[in-house]
Amino acid sequence: HNRFRPIAFVTLFFFVTLGLFCKKDNPIQPPATPGHTSITFQATFTSVRWCRLQWTNDSAAPSHRYLILRDNRDTIFNDTIPVNDSVRTVQDTALLPGTSYSYWIYRIVNAERWDSAKVLVTTLTITNPKITFIETIFGQSGANSYLRGIWASSPTDVWMCGIIDSTNAPPFTAYSAVHYDGKHFKYYRGDGSFEGVSGVDSGDVWFCGCTGGTIVYHYSNGNWIFYNLSGDTTWLGRSVTNTLVGIWASPDKKWVYAVGSGGLAVRLNRLTDKWEQMYTYTGFGLRDVIGFSENDVYASGTGVDLHTGILIHYDGTKWSAVKQGTWPPPPDSSEMLIGEFNGLNGISSDSLYMTGQEVYKKSGSRWLKVTPRNIGTITYMDDVYAQAWNRVFVCGDYLMTLLWNGEKWYRFNGGPATARLERIFSIGNDVYEVGSDGDRAIFLHGN
Repeated sequence: HNRFRPIAFVTLFFFVTLGLFCKKDNPIQPPATPGHTSITFQATFTSVRWCRLQWTNDSAAPSHRYLILRDNRDTIFNDTIPVNDSVRTVQDTALLPGTSYSYWIYRIVNAERWDSAKVLVTTLTITNPKITFIETIFGQSGANSYLRGIWASSPTDVWMCGIIDSTNAPPFTAYSAVHYDGKHFKYYRGDGSFEGVSGVDSGDVWFCGCTGGTIVYHYSNGNWIFYNLSGDTTWLGRSVTNTLVGIWASPDKKWVYAVGSGGLAVRLNRLTDKWEQMYTYTGFGLRDVIGFSENDVYASGTGVDLHTGILIHYDGTKWSAVKQGTWPPPPDSSEMLIGEFNGLNGISSDSLYMTGQEVYKKSGSRWLKVTPRNIGTITYMDDVYAQAWNRVFVCGDYLMTLLWNGEKWYRFNGGPATARLERIFSIGNDVYEVGSDGDRAIFLHGN
C-alpha cells in the first residue's frame, strides 16, 4: 500500500495550491485598483418591514454591474448603473419585524466579481398593543382638581402636577404635585397649580406655573428650590407677567427652558443660576417645549382664536417660526398644517410629532399628516409622547389613548364627554396619563 502515498501527497498538494490560487485571484475585498473607488454601502433607513440601502457608484467604470444579496441568498438588485449616477438607493420591502438581515453588495466587471461590502440590518419590532389601564381619581367632588403634567425617570419614580383641591372639606388642603412609586402616592403642597413638569433624573425635577403663573420650582434631591420670575426685568427690559405652561430640562443639566402664554419663553443657565427672557416673535400661547441640544429647541402653541397653531425653533441665537396652522382648512391643504398645535414630542429633531386637530410627523424637511383613520371617532388630541419609532402614544378628550406600534394605530380607553387626558408619558413597558373628569383629577397607569 505504500506505493499510493506519493500519489496521494501530490493530489493533496495540487488541491491546496488550487485553493490558494483561486482565493488570491478572486478575493472578497481585493486591493484598490487605480481608476476605481471602494464601495460605500450603508442602510440609511430601517422600519418594521422594510429598509433602504444606499451605495456609491464608481463613475469611472460604466461597465460595472452591481449585485445585492440578502443573507447571501435572495437577490435584491442586479443591474448596471449609469455613469453619472454617483449614489444609488434601493428598498427591500419583504422583511419581517424584529429580524436581523445581512446584505452583501458585489461590484462586477466582465462577469467576474470585483469587490464587495456588507451591511447588517435589524428591523424594528412591533409593540404589543395589549395594554391594561388602572384609573386613580384625585380630589373631592365639588372641588376643582386636575392634573396637567406627567414625567418619570423610572416606573418607581413618577411625578405628576396640577392641583388636587380638597379645600371644601377636611383636611382643607390643596396639593400641587404628586409622586408615585408604582404602589403609593405622596402629595406635595405648592404655590397654586403646577402646570408643567420635566426632569433629568430622580433627584432633578422641574415644575412651572403656580400662583401668578411665573413661578418655577426645582426638586433637587429631596429639597425644593423656589424661583419667582414675576416682575423680573431681564435683558429685554420687560416684566415677566404671563403664565408658564411648558418646561424642559436639558439632559446635560446646563439649561432649563419654560414657555407660556403670550409667546413667553424664558431659560435658566444652570451654571450661573440666572434666568433670561427670550424674544419669540409671536404672541401665541406656547404650551409645549422640547430640545435636543442648546442650539436645537422647539416650542408649539395656539393662537388666541384657538383654531390656529404655531411651531417655533431656537437655533442657539434666536427663535423663528417653522410652521403655522390654519383654520378652516383651505381647499388644497395637502402641504399645509391645520388647526392648533398642542402636544409636541419626538426622539430627534428629524422625527418630531405634533398634535391638535391632527397628528403630524416631521420627516426631514417635510411634515406628514399621520392622523389615525378607521379606528373609530378621533376627538381632540391634547398630547403626544414618542418613546421610540414603534411606540408613539397620543391622548385626548373622552379619555382617548392611541398607540402607533410601528405598523398601525390602536385605540384604548373611552369615557364621558366631561373627561379629558391632557398629558402622556411612557417609560419601559409603562405608560402614564393625566387629566380631569369634571371637577376631579384623573391618573391612568397602563402596562
